[in-house]
Amino acid sequence: MGVFSKRALLEAIFTEVRRMSAELDRLTAEVAESKTVMASAKVLIEGMAARLVQVQSELAAIGVTNATLDTLAVDLDVSANDLAAAVAANTAAEEEGPGTGEVVA
Repeated sequence: MGVFSKRALLEAIFTEVRRMSAELDRLTAEVAESKTVMASAKVLIEGMAARLVQVQSELAAIGVTNATLDTLAVDLDVSANDLAAAVAANTAAEEEGPGTGEVVA
């Protein structure tokens, strides 16, 4: 079998598999953490938008309208949607390097 014995080759393979497994575990944890942070940010933005709509309704109930609140509510809703789209797009981009098929951090 040349310079390496079968046993040495198997040990090298198992060492590499363990290293790759540890790297996969690390990447999996990072992705989970990122998803949690992104989900929290999305909930916060959506909550702020909902609260602005509620305040706008309360102001309207007493005869006050405020175009600025309406604009802010729409902007926050758009931001939440943009964040969700960016997360979805970048999750796929982070999983593979550009044109290499390699996993990147």
